[in-house]
Amino acid sequence: MAQEIYHRSEWGNPNEQWGNVYLNADLTNELYKRASEYENSWVTDQLLNGVGTKPSIILTPTAYEDGVLNSVKPNKTLGSELVTNGTFDTDSDWTKQTGWAISGGVANYDFTSDAKYIRQTLLNGGFVSGKTYRINFEITTGTAYMYINSNGGSLISLNTYSVGSYSLYTTASANGSDLLIYGRNTGGTAFSIDNVSVKEIIDADFDFTRGSSATRVNELGLVQDVTETNLPRINYTDGKGSLLLEPQSTNLVTYSEDFSEWTRNTTNIDTPSNVTQTNPSGGSESGFININNGVSATKFIYKSISTTSSIHTQSVFFKYHSRQWVQLLSGGTTHYANFDIQNGVVGNVLGCTATIEDYGSGWYKCTATLSSASTPTNMVIAVLDDDATSRLPNSTGTGSYYVWGAQVEALSYATSYIPTNGSTVTRLADVCNNSGSSDLINSTEGVLYAEVSALADDLTNRSISISDGSTNNRVNILYSNSTNQIRVIVVVGGSTKFDQNYNVTSITDIHKIAVKYKADDFALWVDGVERLTDTSGTIFTQDTLNELAFNIGGGILPFYGNVKCLAVFKEALSDTELQKLTTI
Repeated sequence: MAQEIYHRSEWGNPNEQWGNVYLNADLTNELYKRASEYENSWVTDQLLNGVGTKPSIILTPTAYEDGVLNSVKPNKTLGSELVTNGTFDTDSDWTKQTGWAISGGVANYDFTSDAKYIRQTLLNGGFVSGKTYRINFEITTGTAYMYINSNGGSLISLNTYSVGSYSLYTTASANGSDLLIYGRNTGGTAFSIDNVSVKEIIDADFDFTRGSSATRVNELGLVQDVTETNLPRINYTDGKGSLLLEPQSTNLVTYSEDFSEWTRNTTNIDTPSNVTQTNPSGGSESGFININNGVSATKFIYKSISTTSSIHTQSVFFKYHSRQWVQLLSGGTTHYANFDIQNGVVGNVLGCTATIEDYGSGWYKCTATLSSASTPTNMVIAVLDDDATSRLPNSTGTGSYYVWGAQVEALSYATSYIPTNGSTVTRLADVCNNSGSSDLINSTEGVLYAEVSALADDLTNRSISISDGSTNNRVNILYSNSTNQIRVIVVVGGSTKFDQNYNVTSITDIHKIAVKYKADDFALWVDGVERLTDTSGTIFTQDTLNELAFNIGGGILPFYGNVKCLAVFKEALSDTELQKLTTI
C-alpha cells in the first residue's frame, strides 16, 4: 500500500524530475508505514530533492495518526549507545544468572537452565515510555530461543534466532532502566551472543492535540467530520493538502442544518424546511427557503444567538434554486452584505467585509465579518430581488434558495464549519508541538523554512519556532500584529540578534519563507528573493536548540494557518539553495 502511495504524487513538473513519483521511495514508504492514516496531495520529498543540502526534519501534511503528525528525516538518526560492554570484551558490567558465562568475547548460554538471563542497567536512565529504540545483536553460534525485555515489564522480543545479525525496533510501553536477555532451553540449542547495542531512534514527529471533533474539506471537496478528537486535519480547500491549525471557536447558531428550527418574519415565506438535496458534506438533505408571495414586503428567516462580542463573523452555504441574490445581516445592527449565488459574486456591502467561496456543485460559502457593529442578537438571511443598496429592502418576487451550514463565531474571520443540533458547539484549538531534538537541530547555524498561509490578517502574532522550549533561545517565523507582515526573529540568551519585517500583498496567500541563522550571517528569504540581512550578531552554543513547534517558544503565541511544508536544515544554505528553496 505504501508503494502504491509512492506513485501518486501530484506535485511538480516531471520533466524537471519533480513530482509524478516521489524521488525517495525508502523515506516515503517509511513515513507511511509509521502512520495509521496518510494522504498524498503534496509531495513529501520536494525539499529532499529541491536543494543540494538535505533538511534534518521535513514535515509535509501527508501521514498522521491519533495524537501524532508524522514527519520524515533524510537519515535515520540514533541516540548515544546505552549498553556498556556490549561486545563482551571483559567479564564485567553484566549480571549473569545460572547457565550464562562470558568468555572469548561473547556471552554463552548453556541450554540447561530455563529462563535465565544476563542483565544490565542501561545508561541515561534506560528505556523511556513512548520512545522508540533499536536493539542490535549477533548470534555467533547455535540457535537462540530467547526473549528480551526491560525491567519495566515490556516484552521486546520472543523468537528463535539462527546465526546472524539482527536489528529489532521497539517502542517502550513503560519506563525500564535495565535490559534483560533470557535464554530458554526449548526450541533451540546452546548459543553465543555478541555485539549487543541499544540506541534510541531520534524521530521528529509532532505531538498533536485538539480535544474535540472538527471538520475539514477532504480530497473530494466535501466538508467532512473528523470525529477523532486528536486527529490532525489535512484540508483541501485550495485543492492541495495543507495541515489546518485553528484556534478555539464556537458556533453560536444552535441549529446549523435544521432550518425548520428557524423563524420566518412573514407568511410570504413558507415555514423553513429541509428537502432532498445533496449538501456540501455529501449528505442528502439541505435547508430550503421558499418565497411564496410576490407582494412587496421584507422577507427573511432568522435564528436567535447569544454573545457579548460585537466582533463576529457569519458564514452560511447557499445554492441557487430560482433566486439569485441573498443578504446576510445580524439583528440590531446597520450592516449588510449581498451575495449573487448564481454567479458567485459579492454584491453591495455596508459596515462589514464579505467573501464568497465556490464549494462546487453550485454551492457557495458566503461570509460576512463585522468588527464595529453592535452586539448581534440574531443571524438573519434576507430575500433580495437584486443587488440592493439597503438593509432589509422590500422584496416583490417569488423563488427559493437551498441553504446549509449556518455559523456565527465571535471571531474576526470564519473558521472551519462547526455542526450544531440544538445547542452551541465549541471546537477546541489545534496544538502541534514537541518535534525535533538537539541531534536534529544545529544550534550554531541552520535554516528554518515554512511554506504557509494565514487564516486571516487578524493582527495577531502567530509563530513557528525552533527553540530550547523557552523564549530565551529561539528562531522564529511569524505573522506579526501589523497588517500583512511576515516577521523573523532570532533571540540568543534572551538578547535579540535578528529581527526583521517584510510586508506582502496578503498573508492569506501561500508564501515560502526561510530564515538563515549563523554567527554574523542572518537573512530572510521570501518567495525566491533575499529580502533582509544582518551581518552582525552572535549565535547559540551547540546543543541549545532542541524543539520544533508551532509557537514562539514555551507554548505561547501559537501558529494558526495552513501548512504546506515545514523543514529544518542543519547548515546555513547558500544563496543559490535558498533561492531555489523559496521560489514560488
